[in-house]
Amino acid sequence: MFRRIGGPEAAAAAERDLAEKSAESRTEFRRICGPLYSSKPWSAEELHRQRARSIQAIDVNLHFFRDEAANFSPWSLLDRVRGPVLILAGEDDPVCPLPDIEELARRLPANTTSLVRLHGARHAIFRDWPDLAFPAIEEFVCRIAES
Repeated sequence: MFRRIGGPEAAAAAERDLAEKSAESRTEFRRICGPLYSSKPWSAEELHRQRARSIQAIDVNLHFFRDEAANFSPWSLLDRVRGPVLILAGEDDPVCPLPDIEELARRLPANTTSLVRLHGARHAIFRDWPDLAFPAIEEFVCRIAES
């Protein structure tokens, strides 16, 4: 997906970061691939505000991807899900590809799982399509409240 939406440079940065898991590869990935998380370009002011609200802990990030990610399987926990689930999926999400999200939805109880595909949205769903994402959440919550 990074290749499709960002070209060969983005694909190479993503591949390098997955292979190396170094501070340098992570910095390059964030610089090249970070802007691809949204389909709408970030202004310098928006980017500054977004970074000010988030915790940027490269050591924690690298530890997870180097040491923990290979042992973490959320798929093995899906049978424990008991409540209703809403899945908002960006059709162009480079981080959570739509086929994986559709598989996730198939593995959850069909009668309590709602999958909403947002055309053209990437990983930053609420930024890309707030006019579709927030009403989907409201509808889901109202449906749960009524049942």
